Amino acid sequence: LADPVQNTGFLQGATLRVEVYAGADGSFDFVDDDSETMLYTTGERRVVSMRWDNTFQVFSWAVQGDFLMAPDVGFSQLEVTIFSSTGAPITVGPSDIGEGGTFILEEGQLRLTE
Repeated sequence: LADPVQNTGFLQGATLRVEVYAGADGSFDFVDDDSETMLYTTGERRVVSMRWDNTFQVFSWAVQGDFLMAPDVGFSQLEVTIFSSTGAPITVGPSDIGEGGTFILEEGQLRLTE
């Protein structure tokens, strides 16, 4: 999710908002490119692989690809909201996407691990 915009050119440096519906493991690959060229067809892109481990209540992401995105291109921040049947939604972030990271849900709070 992201804020509504006219086109993807307005998303540079924006926050990517991810919603996780707990109850089972899940994963998703988000592909991000420079929003201007067709270079993604030759591998110039960033893939953010996201995973929710329901057993351990861990959300993690890893960044792959040859395309090193400038800070003003694509999403630069990640915000995660966990929805579960046991209580109110829990949100953490935004945090730098960087090369990857992990949020752990403990005692009703999400925390970023180093």
